[in-house]
Amino acid sequence: MPVATLRSVVLDCPDPMSLATFYAGILGGSPRVSSDPEEGDS
Repeated sequence: MPVATLRSVVLDCPDPMSLATFYAGILGGSPRVSSDPEEGDS
C-alpha cells in the first residue's frame, strides 16, 4: 500500500510569461494572456 500519492505538480516563478514561453517552445504552441484570473483553473 502506498504511503503517499502525488496528485499535482505546481511550478512557481517570478516571471510567469517567461516560463510559459519556455514551455511553449518545448511543447509547441504559444502562451496566451487572460485578464480573468480564474480562467484555466480546473
